[in-house]
Amino acid sequence: MAVISLARQGIHVSDIAGNQSDILVSAWARDDAMLPDGDWKVLFGQPMANPARTCRVALLMPVDRLSSFLINAPTLGLTTEHVYDF
Repeated sequence: MAVISLARQGIHVSDIAGNQSDILVSAWARDDAMLPDGDWKVLFGQPMANPARTCRVALLMPVDRLSSFLINAPTLGLTTEHVYDF
C-alpha cells in the first residue's frame, strides 16, 4: 500500500483528497487481541474464516494521525488492510 511506504519514509499525511477530519481504516488482528487505547475509535470487529484466528477491525481516526498509525500498526499486532478515502 503506497501510503504505508510514504509513512515509513517520514511523510506525514495531513489530508486525503481535501479531507482533514476522520478516515476509516480496516486492519486484521488476532481474534484474541486487545487493542490498546489510541487515536482511533473501534467501529466494529468481524471474525474472518481465513486466515484462521483473525478478525477484521474497522477503525475511525483523525487523518493527521494516519501516518503514525500505519507505522505503529505492526507493533500493535495489526496488519493494515485498507484506508478508505471515501
